[in-house]
Amino acid sequence: MTVPPSLARRSWLRGWATGGTTSTSVCRSFKSLGTLRMNEFFLASLAKGKADLGPPKTSSTTTDLPAPTELVFATDAQVQGPIKDAEARFDTLVRAHDLH
Repeated sequence: MTVPPSLARRSWLRGWATGGTTSTSVCRSFKSLGTLRMNEFFLASLAKGKADLGPPKTSSTTTDLPAPTELVFATDAQVQGPIKDAEARFDTLVRAHDLH
């Protein structure tokens, strides 16, 4: 993958300004590069009127919508175990921080 010079400069400057290493900043930028391009593409499509978002929201457009229904997921012990473990790790992590 070729890095655009503007991205390389921004990454280096961000790393230098925050006291981080350049390589760490560049790696973080590469990870978000796909998301950034997707966001830019979508926003440009909206700006040019190429994305159809449906009719504008009015009081009449919301009257025909069905009532929301709850999605129920059936999970077994193989799924519940890791979920409980993740909840416990999250609780431990949050307790270690002062949120005031």
